[in-house]
Amino acid sequence: MTPAVALRPNLRLTELGIERRCGRCRQFWPADQEFFSLKKPGQLHSWCRACFAEYAIERRARNRTGKAAGLHVGLTRA
Repeated sequence: MTPAVALRPNLRLTELGIERRCGRCRQFWPADQEFFSLKKPGQLHSWCRACFAEYAIERRARNRTGKAAGLHVGLTRA
């Protein structure tokens, strides 16, 4: 087994191909659309799909809690 070769701080080349490090969980995953969403054509997001899903759940829960407590600032009509 050959060691991983660092291409850049967040990319490395392994025997399986290029891997990218997630900016949130800091783990390396294959640099493809199965693990990272596309930011725009040809450019992958910095967070893996699992971290985006976890963040969305946390954000929804946080927003629901704030609205229930009356902390949510909404738009007012003049």
